[in-house]
Amino acid sequence: MTTPVTSCCSIIEKVSGQSYGDFLRKNFFEPLGMTNTGVYRAGLALEHEAQGYQFTGAVFTNALNWDMSWAGGAGALYSTVEDLSRWNEGVFGGKVLKDASLKAAWTPVKTEDNKDDDSGNGYGYGWASAHTRGAQEISHGGGLNGFSSFIMRLPRENFTVAILANAQPGAAGADPGQLAHLVTEIYLGEKLDPRPTQQVNTGVSPDAFDALVGRYDYGMAVMTVTKEDQHLYAQLAGQPRFEIFPKSSTEFFWKVVDAQVTFFKDNEGKVTKAVHHQGGHTLEAPKIE
Repeated sequence: MTTPVTSCCSIIEKVSGQSYGDFLRKNFFEPLGMTNTGVYRAGLALEHEAQGYQFTGAVFTNALNWDMSWAGGAGALYSTVEDLSRWNEGVFGGKVLKDASLKAAWTPVKTEDNKDDDSGNGYGYGWASAHTRGAQEISHGGGLNGFSSFIMRLPRENFTVAILANAQPGAAGADPGQLAHLVTEIYLGEKLDPRPTQQVNTGVSPDAFDALVGRYDYGMAVMTVTKEDQHLYAQLAGQPRFEIFPKSSTEFFWKVVDAQVTFFKDNEGKVTKAVHHQGGHTLEAPKIE
């Protein structure tokens, strides 16, 4: 016998006596002045509604049109960058959650995998916590075919960036997460801690690069690692190719952005995955056979 799963939307509707959309609008969106945010449904036909595209083969084409009405509490919201700014100001201004709940939301949850990690980086209850050049960063991204988003807050600096893109996969250099950090550098670069310098390990033989060559599954995109003229390169789908530099035979870093990648091998010396570190976030990317 299968136990039925009750969605958060159904629980809200049952307890409040309101539809999911009405409950959010009356209790969150309207009090914060978010007049362009709501629950999306097929056929809603919003004024100025953005259409989703994908950038493949050097051209933009229409992306698969998902019916997000089925997503419920896992998504299905439409908004604007202005409303997302109002939302973040409300959240961090104490208008949405109590201080104790807010602190718990961005405190990384300890699991068996990260029980010894005291860096303060990780995922809490709905927000990711990381550090950008010494400043705490609270953020979250999202995406599906045709759309991608990223919102981040530096609490100490009282600084918010919200970026929405109506292309997924998008063109090179248009990733919302990367753009959000670029905006942060532009506005706060002189106020944040200096970037740590990294030295290239010239003692690593280029022969060690051969085992790393291949494709790695980053979820919404694939990173391709290639070797050329004794140099190692990495390219995420839809973005330019950049050289990555060795700290060891399995640890590499980018010079164009503050990012690192570590390659892991099994007992037979075969590379099984890459672990990417950037902006305080960690992503495991299995190697594709």
